[in-house]
Amino acid sequence: MLASAAVLVVAAPGEKKTSAKADAPAGETVDVFEAMKNEQIDVKFIAMSATKANLVIENKTNKPLTIQLPEAVAGMPVLAQVGGDAQGVGGAAGGPFNIAPEKTRKIELACLCLEHGKADPYSKMPYELKPISALSDKPEVAALLVRYGKGDVSTQAAQAAAWHLQNGLSWKELAAKELVDGRGLKTPYFSRREIAEGMKSADAAVAQAKALGKDTASFESYSPGAAK
Repeated sequence: MLASAAVLVVAAPGEKKTSAKADAPAGETVDVFEAMKNEQIDVKFIAMSATKANLVIENKTNKPLTIQLPEAVAGMPVLAQVGGDAQGVGGAAGGPFNIAPEKTRKIELACLCLEHGKADPYSKMPYELKPISALSDKPEVAALLVRYGKGDVSTQAAQAAAWHLQNGLSWKELAAKELVDGRGLKTPYFSRREIAEGMKSADAAVAQAKALGKDTASFESYSPGAAK
């Protein structure tokens, strides 16, 4: 599976780029999952690859909305419910943001795989936005995603840490993992530096989760920060 961290909010295709205040004034504050349930918003989770996904949120009402995203979220493949072998995605969101009436916002997500051995996602596979607990019950994984979303750890190091924390791969197994190109040539999947950074990042995520006394549900609370 994958995990993703929200790192950037940009204008969706066709959306006029004006100031955040003019284009998306603050409105009723709504939980993203409650708003989905109440059909106030339409959410598309598009997994582009093993390292990138897009979260597209449309305000279906005639009033501005302030969307509250939890600290950590998941994107689950719809076909997984009927035995599909696609990977899921999860991630750390970046706090509340505003959407103008009948407008759309897009968030680019940096992704990590959280189910070692399954096929990478692709854009034509339908996904659904879910709470992080639908994907992982390990608070240290959620803590890692938040750290990754803040840029505290590189992609490869975070991926190694994610496979270690979520899937139980040993550091020896991760260090021995290889990539094979079309000619059959093998190269290390992770460099020694990435393994070392991954070990430190995993330890930091575990320590953070313990220090804060957090379980996975705690990362489904809202991120601090002003609405944008």
